[in-house]
Amino acid sequence: MTGMNNEPQTETSVFNIEQLRTSQVRERIAQCPALILPLSGCEPFGSVGALGAESICVKSVADALSARFSVLTAPLIPYGCSTPFISFAGAAGVKPRTFINMLCEILHGYVFQGINRIFVLNAVPFNTEPVLEALSRLKVKYPEIKTALFSIGVGDMSMEANKQNDGIDRNDALILSLLAYLSSDMISEDEAPKALIKKKLEHRSHRERPVVVPHPHYKNWKKRGRDPQKLAALFPQGTFLAADADISGQQGKVFFERIIEDATAELEKLLCQDSK
Repeated sequence: MTGMNNEPQTETSVFNIEQLRTSQVRERIAQCPALILPLSGCEPFGSVGALGAESICVKSVADALSARFSVLTAPLIPYGCSTPFISFAGAAGVKPRTFINMLCEILHGYVFQGINRIFVLNAVPFNTEPVLEALSRLKVKYPEIKTALFSIGVGDMSMEANKQNDGIDRNDALILSLLAYLSSDMISEDEAPKALIKKKLEHRSHRERPVVVPHPHYKNWKKRGRDPQKLAALFPQGTFLAADADISGQQGKVFFERIIEDATAELEKLLCQDSK
């Protein structure tokens, strides 16, 4: 294992830009002109998970991919288009227009330095459309670059983890499962569903368990302006988690391995594309 001040040598190194010197970044770009950009948000997960749940998950995936492919990873952007959650203490975000402009400015800098492959890892559904718009603008300005967006918690895994809340943008069951696996001290076993703590909770009242709101209520909220106070009224506990959700660390390990497998396939395709 190399020391902190040495050039990364092993295949298992994680190439986090914020931990490297500019000479090291320049050398890595020369060897592999690709970049992983992890995006998150500061959103509530009720009394079960910390506000940084999505950040921990997406950063762990980014680090695993960086080590596997020896690809640079940009610093995590912890704020996303999470303004609908501002009625919950600690939650914050930016408007989509601001987010798009910020991404374009950041990525412009890396393209200017020689990056021609950009792999965006996103953990927040509200970020998806702005990210696609930013990448589209970047492609107009730099037609030679290749980009890809990989979102955590979509597709088959999302349906498997979040059967009752299908149609709601965020998959709390999957994110909290990953959190239980990756950082158990950031999740509250006292407030989690019984599947996590492996014992019965019949003594708790129904009032204390997460409430599943009918899908039409959420869809109407999205159509009518996404008012933060109305969202807080729909989900007063700050989570979309179903009462019988399985968010065990064991389940999180399964999800994490599958996410890495799927993301690896997508990143391989991006790295193999011709630059022109």
